[in-house]
Amino acid sequence: MRAALGFVTVLFAFAACARADSPSRRPVPPERAPAVATTPPETPATHPRVLRVAVLPAQVSAAEDGRGNMIAAHDPVAIEITADDWGGRALDPVLSIGALHFHHYEHPTIGVIRFVVAERALLPAGAEASMQWGDDVGSRIVVSAALPVPR
Repeated sequence: MRAALGFVTVLFAFAACARADSPSRRPVPPERAPAVATTPPETPATHPRVLRVAVLPAQVSAAEDGRGNMIAAHDPVAIEITADDWGGRALDPVLSIGALHFHHYEHPTIGVIRFVVAERALLPAGAEASMQWGDDVGSRIVVSAALPVPR
């Protein structure tokens, strides 16, 4: 009997809470409805204007091989890309040269991004070099239509 009485009490309490005039069940008057802001369509980010691409000798003991590995560097080169303004982005840039992808970079001076390659011979001469931030294909820029690799 005591269990049945407890069940009825819980059932009654639940029904009382779900009354139509409870504040949680009342419809929101139109003047209090949340405003929905419409945002203008996103405009594509302006791409930096590449001013110079240089392949220079580098003094490092290890660097990337373009396949995701850091290896001992025997004839390392730095690829320096100078632009009018790189701006700020949430994702890191990836330099792609043919089938090679370089992820480690530094900013030696304002407007310059430097990627270091472990072996000059790994770079395909005359290949297109492009940069892209994350998976955003709209951020891709061609930094050199034919990368000048000194041999």
